Amino acid sequence: MWDIYVDRVDPLVKILHLPTFWPTLINALQTPQEIPSSLEALVFAFYYATSSACEDSECQSVMGERQVTVSIRYKRAARQALINAGFLRTTNVITLQAFVLFLVSGVFWYLSSSNVGRLERKAIIDLTRCSCYLESQFDLLVEWVSIVMALH
Repeated sequence: MWDIYVDRVDPLVKILHLPTFWPTLINALQTPQEIPSSLEALVFAFYYATSSACEDSECQSVMGERQVTVSIRYKRAARQALINAGFLRTTNVITLQAFVLFLVSGVFWYLSSSNVGRLERKAIIDLTRCSCYLESQFDLLVEWVSIVMALH
């Protein structure tokens, strides 16, 4: 799942510092009873984003279930974790990261649906890798995505 996040989600939204998030994620998974609510929200948002960016065959091989099933499960878990972390009234950076990642996951969810073809998904992901971090380029990407969505 880590490779999928790094290849498909991270280029679109540079919200996590990956060298520090990875050990934090591993530690959180080893001691789930000690996870603060903000980190719990981020972990579930991470899994929602990653599962939403998967192809169905990848989800089947990694998780043993269809992509839609896994994504729905993590979407619900992420939503509840965000509520538990008080995302509407917080200034906690980790909770806000989780919220942004949750919102971006909705874009991946749409792109993974049958409404958008494989080549279009690949084009959007590839566009995000092409230094779309400048504001003008990002605006162009958002416009392009809205055109693709309108066509379907």
